[in-house]
Amino acid sequence: MLNRKSHCVGMTLLELLICIALSLTIVSGLSSIYWITEKNHQQQLALNIIEDNARTAFHILKNDIQYAGYIGCAKLKTDDVIDANNRPYLSPWNRVYGTENRITVIHANKLSAKVLKIADDASSVWVAATPVFKKDNIVMISSCQHAEVFSLKEVSYFNAMQRLSAISPWHYAYDSSSEVSRLNQNTYFVKATNRKDLHGKSISALYVENIQHKVTELVEGVAAMKLKYDVKINDKIISMSADEVTDWSAVKGVSIQLRLSAVYGLPLQKDWYTYIALREL
Repeated sequence: MLNRKSHCVGMTLLELLICIALSLTIVSGLSSIYWITEKNHQQQLALNIIEDNARTAFHILKNDIQYAGYIGCAKLKTDDVIDANNRPYLSPWNRVYGTENRITVIHANKLSAKVLKIADDASSVWVAATPVFKKDNIVMISSCQHAEVFSLKEVSYFNAMQRLSAISPWHYAYDSSSEVSRLNQNTYFVKATNRKDLHGKSISALYVENIQHKVTELVEGVAAMKLKYDVKINDKIISMSADEVTDWSAVKGVSIQLRLSAVYGLPLQKDWYTYIALREL
C-alpha cells in the first residue's frame, strides 16, 4: 500500500495580495465614512451654535428696540422729555436712529419704582425699594403728563425706601402717581474682538454702548449687521436705508440682517433675518 504525503493547504502570494488589498479597501471605506460622519457632526454643531447666537442677538435687539420712546404712563410727544437744563432730551425724532450698521435706542427701563413722597425742594424723591438705584445713575421721572431726565447726586436707603436726590430741582411737579426708571440709551454695533478663531481669523461680535459710554460685548460670532428702516409716508410703509430717512419719527419698524460665523469649528457663515416693529407712541 502506497503512503500518501500530506500537503499543507495555504494561500498563494497572489491570494495574500488580494486579501490585503480588500482589507485596505474596507479600512479606507470605513475611514471615509467616519470622517464624513465626523465632518457632518462638526458642521451641524457649528450650525447649532450659529443658530443659538442668532437667537440670542435677536432677543437682545428686539427687547430693546421695540420699546423705543417708552416713557411710562405718558405718551411721547414733541419735546415731552427734558433734561436738567430744560432742553429737549427725548422726542419721537430721536427715540430710534442709526446708520446701515449701527442703531441707537432711547427709552425708560420697563422696571420702575413708584414715587412715595416728593421733598419740598423738588429735587429729592422717596421711591419703593426696587429696582435699586445707585449714585450717578441717569434716570427718568415721569407722570402721565410730563417726564424729565436727571442724574442721581445721592442715593440713601431706609425703611424699605430709597431717597433719590437730583443735582437740581425738577421743572415739573410730580406726585405719588409718578414713577422713576433708569434711562436706557443703547447703541448696537458689530466690531472685531481681540480674539482669533482656530483658523487665525479675527472673531467679531455684537456690542452695545450704554448711556454712560460703557461698551459691552454681547454675542460673539456676529460678523456683520445690516439695518433697514420701515418709514410711514402718506399712509404707506416704505423700506429705506438710513441715508434715505429724513423723518425718524415716522419709522415704524426695523429690518435686521445678521451674518454669523462659526467661531470654534468649521469656517461656516450664515445670514439670519428678523423684523422688529416699534411700539406706537
